[in-house]
Amino acid sequence: MFIRQFCRLATLVMAVAGPLTYVGPATAADTVSANDQHAIEETFVATRAALADHDAERVVESLSTTTRAQLEAIREAAVTKQSSGLPPAEKFAALGLRRFVPPRDLTRLDSAGLVGYALGHAWLGPNIIRESGLKDIAVTGDRAEATLLIKGRPQVLPADFVRENGVWKIDLTRVVQISDQLLKLRIGGSGRGEEAVIAEILDNLARKENRTAP
Repeated sequence: MFIRQFCRLATLVMAVAGPLTYVGPATAADTVSANDQHAIEETFVATRAALADHDAERVVESLSTTTRAQLEAIREAAVTKQSSGLPPAEKFAALGLRRFVPPRDLTRLDSAGLVGYALGHAWLGPNIIRESGLKDIAVTGDRAEATLLIKGRPQVLPADFVRENGVWKIDLTRVVQISDQLLKLRIGGSGRGEEAVIAEILDNLARKENRTAP
């Protein structure tokens, strides 16, 4: 979960999700082999260590090909200011980058650089990284899902993995899809347009950051 993103996407998604709690265990059909479970746990632990070490290159390397492409699309939309064709969650992330990353940094940084920027600015607190974990790993073919824990508590957003060339990678596809659904629900219930709702959420995040700034 904490890699959804750039780390800012993780924070933004949870701001939209609000007080939602976990609603059930993973339901993949196959029995998890000991080797698969160990390999998935190794991927998770290694990525958690990379986040704690602020090693953005290792973080990005741990992501699936699809997720890296999504992150690059978000970065490109933020740089070019062309976010109108994106799904709500990706538009949200792109506009968030434009709001919270200075233009000079946004234009010079690649995806790994933006992850490093997010880690350097503590967009995801060290306690969340340190106190995250997994349980109930379930594997179906080359895909796996697990329950993500933060401080021992199950989270609403899934921890998904995909095996690429024999290596398990973290996949954020469903995180983006769930984020889209949450945003659409909020937009639909507000009676306002997509841009107005996204701007309001980003404004609230900015005010929160200002209150907590040293």
